[in-house]
Amino acid sequence: MSEEGEKKEEKEEKKEEAKEEKKDPYEHYKKKTDGSALTCKEELLNGPMTDSNRGCTDILFCIIFIVFLCAVLAVAAFGWWSGQPSKIFYFYDDDSRQCGLGVMSQYKYIYLYQTVSELKKVNSAFTSFAFCVKTCPSNYLQPIQCKPTTKKTDCLVTFENLYLSEPLVDRICVPSFKAYQAVDLSKPNSFNPYLYPGASAASAAAAQAKAQKDAGSVFSGNLINTDQLLAYIADVSATWEAIAASVGVAFIVALLYMLFLRCCAGFIAWMVIFIILILLTAIGYIFQARTLLYITEAERTTYIIMRVFSCLFYTAACVWLIFILANCNNIRLAIALIKVKIVNLYRQLPIT
Repeated sequence: MSEEGEKKEEKEEKKEEAKEEKKDPYEHYKKKTDGSALTCKEELLNGPMTDSNRGCTDILFCIIFIVFLCAVLAVAAFGWWSGQPSKIFYFYDDDSRQCGLGVMSQYKYIYLYQTVSELKKVNSAFTSFAFCVKTCPSNYLQPIQCKPTTKKTDCLVTFENLYLSEPLVDRICVPSFKAYQAVDLSKPNSFNPYLYPGASAASAAAAQAKAQKDAGSVFSGNLINTDQLLAYIADVSATWEAIAASVGVAFIVALLYMLFLRCCAGFIAWMVIFIILILLTAIGYIFQARTLLYITEAERTTYIIMRVFSCLFYTAACVWLIFILANCNNIRLAIALIKVKIVNLYRQLPIT
């Protein structure tokens, strides 16, 4: 065999060996920006250290954190045993009395007696008017048994705001489909005109039909409106092509977003960090500026609240700034890990 033939065989063997040799995924991170080799510990050259090389690096902080957790558990236990946490499950009426507790023990249900009128107001904030009742009204005959408040000195509810109801979680009166089904306004003595003098039997029947339809659409027997569910299914079957296209576009946008993170992860991370700092400072300044609007003695409480919130947000901004200054290196390390993670995700994609 000639020398030229031997050289060709050697070249082919070298090519095959080069193909079989796997490229080091961490080769890029083993070099500096100028191309020279990066000097670091041997165990760090091929990624994170093994568990055998790991150890506790901040024992003092670990002890402080454990003490903090114990203090949190102690405070929670003290609050549970010394307080009455069950009170958070009881609703308040107009006079801030809890239905079902203390002097209100016989009036355990909350009833919103002016909801419809409030919702009909234009360009007005919704205000809840509520009193405590013994039983939820379920017909148009029996008067409502309530505990009057300073806003509502009697238990009379206008027909517009009346809704037949049943207890929910044994606390609140909600519109009841069964209650409306049980009422038959075509029969005599099914409507008490003395309780609702502004409504006739005909208007009561029309309002009852509408309320029954509305209650049935929200509070059905199984809390599911089957007609609406079938309508949703029909909409999905008619628009499945648009939904599939939206999913495809979302997948492409996600890939582009990952690429953007790969290129601009550092910029995004620092931008978010400083935006949080600016927002905390700005909110603190807004509360501080609002204090100038409350200068009278009657508004002293609101003034103090605004000042407290201002100080809280300024303090949070200072703490956040200290955190940034104390963790600059950790933030840089986290950004580098994000970039590596995104690169690995791209390598795992079937399209790469």
